[in-house]
Amino acid sequence: MRRSAATGALAAALACLGLPAGLPAQVPTLVLPKASQRATVSQTIGLTEIGLTYDRPLVNGREIWGRLVPYDSVWRAGANENTVIAFSSPVRVGGRELPAGRYGVHMIPTAGEWTVILSRRRMLGEASATIRRKMSCG
Repeated sequence: MRRSAATGALAAALACLGLPAGLPAQVPTLVLPKASQRATVSQTIGLTEIGLTYDRPLVNGREIWGRLVPYDSVWRAGANENTVIAFSSPVRVGGRELPAGRYGVHMIPTAGEWTVILSRRRMLGEASATIRRKMSCG
């Protein structure tokens, strides 16, 4: 009987203090950042605003080129999601006119030259290339 009276008194005291019954549910959830974090960089060049949104791959001791990202295969040029470049006005890329808009950035890495692909579809896909240019690394 004594225990039940003490429990009742404690419950009444807590109710008087105004503590909500669902207190643990009100604690915010801790959201940790992804290992490969999303980043955006933008720059105005002349009259054109250029923006690049990408997920930075975390190397974490791994061998990236030729292992995690295989040579001679289309790669989305980033981690987690497709890399996107946006131009506010028409630009020339590799001597070719490119209309204003958003483009997916993809690459084909090799041990020597890489191929850079800009695609209107923005999703990974070699066949949807709007511009395809080789570049040398090193």
